Amino acid sequence: MRDKNQVSLLSDYGSVTYVSPVINLVGMTIEDDKLYMLQSDQNVLQVDIVEDGSFLAQV
Repeated sequence: MRDKNQVSLLSDYGSVTYVSPVINLVGMTIEDDKLYMLQSDQNVLQVDIVEDGSFLAQV
């Protein structure tokens, strides 16, 4: 999923709330029990938790 066109596959982990038009950056909200699964996804490069508890995933 290093391809931004496959961002819909992230819906298995939660709700995608933002997709950057320029870089492969996705904002999303997920349940705590899905965080490890998201971090372990071979297509996700990095997961950062922002202050409001939402997540930024670089795919």
